[in-house]
Amino acid sequence: MKSAPTAIRARPSQHRQAKGGGGSGPGSGSGVGPGRGGNVGGGDRSVGGGSAVVAAPKPAPMIMMDSADTDPSTPIVTAEEQKRLEFQAKLHHSISLLIKRLKEGKPPAADEPTFIHEGKAEIQVWLTDKSAETLAALNKLGFEIVLNPKTGKLLIGRLDVEKLAALAELPSVRFIAPDTSRR
Repeated sequence: MKSAPTAIRARPSQHRQAKGGGGSGPGSGSGVGPGRGGNVGGGDRSVGGGSAVVAAPKPAPMIMMDSADTDPSTPIVTAEEQKRLEFQAKLHHSISLLIKRLKEGKPPAADEPTFIHEGKAEIQVWLTDKSAETLAALNKLGFEIVLNPKTGKLLIGRLDVEKLAALAELPSVRFIAPDTSRR
């Protein structure tokens, strides 16, 4: 089914009266000497000297577009891909690699020892809110709060590495990063 064509038209600018003089000598805007034109030619900044009325440019021609004519190289994001991208946006690169490694059963990455101790990841979690429901959901996952600043929506704590993906799935979690400041 073809949709109705969409018209796109450039908006013409207003007519402008040029300022500046058409004479010669200091302050005349003629382009020689200390003129007040603010550009090399003085007068209207878009023309280059003298006093004139500058007409608006001609309107751009009408472009007819049909939604069926969209560029095929533009990627179409599926709902599943959108969900994956939103999930990845919540994760620091090191946390993302850790989750991927755990799913694939690969050995630890080089930077993991800095924030993983005894099977628990020491992490910083930015939240959308610190409501009782959010804290209860974190507690249910086994998140151990190490630091809970009164200002801001940040928690620092520990969580079993196997539960990091579940933590990222919580709607109140905005971002998860490794906490390397303690060691």
